[in-house]
Amino acid sequence: MGINIISDFHVIERINKDSINSLLEIIKNEINWFHSTKKSLPKELDSYKVVFSSCSSGLFFHEFLGHFLETDHFFRSPLNRGRLWKFSRELTIFENYHTLEIFDDNGDPITKNIPLIKNGEILHLLSSRSDQQYSYNTGNGRRENLKMPVITRMRSMFIQPGNTSEENYIKTINKGIYIHKIGMGEVNIFTGDFSVEVSQAHLIELGQLTVPLEPFHMYLDINKFLDKEIIFCNNSNEYHSLCGKKGATVKIKYNSPSIIIKGLGNAIH
Repeated sequence: MGINIISDFHVIERINKDSINSLLEIIKNEINWFHSTKKSLPKELDSYKVVFSSCSSGLFFHEFLGHFLETDHFFRSPLNRGRLWKFSRELTIFENYHTLEIFDDNGDPITKNIPLIKNGEILHLLSSRSDQQYSYNTGNGRRENLKMPVITRMRSMFIQPGNTSEENYIKTINKGIYIHKIGMGEVNIFTGDFSVEVSQAHLIELGQLTVPLEPFHMYLDINKFLDKEIIFCNNSNEYHSLCGKKGATVKIKYNSPSIIIKGLGNAIH
């Protein structure tokens, strides 16, 4: 009890029979993936649809939008001057979702189930005592250990699922890429540029997942993400991972469905 197992940013909160079996399955899949024959990316990707697994979609939104909505980032960014942000109407994200913690690392009460984005519109930001002059203190002050300063961090994110079956939708895709797993991402709060490493992905051809793909990167501009159509699937799972910010690493949790984003193929390199 209380022991963390960390493997390639996969965190298991409690050791028991189920978690051990889960970890063994992850290790087996990693070994099989390592030995699989992989194919290079196709050259023309503009028309390809991109499907994120429920695991990769949560980390994608955490890196792409979550950090951007932390007050110490949001109010420093010139992107917000006179800007009205409006994302896909299907996008709804909550933070501090069903967390069991009561106080943050400053000793301030945690506001639970904060609607960060609802129907594509930003409603709230995340803040802590250190930057509450900009926004209401949501109790998102966190630090890695007692030697590190307390800064505003995400904790537990929930992305609202939709009604689409991932399996059935994939059958309708002639050309696409299915992303199983992504690594660490990075967002530039001053320019809106975002990059993420995709470590495991399959090609989708005529409604089927076919050959594994070599690792690649995605480069996005948050300004060009506003008009992207996002389809949210009806599957939703909880994942634990790690997040780094300003030299400090903390555990995070996210509950997310698979998603399909149209017109994202040209972001893959």
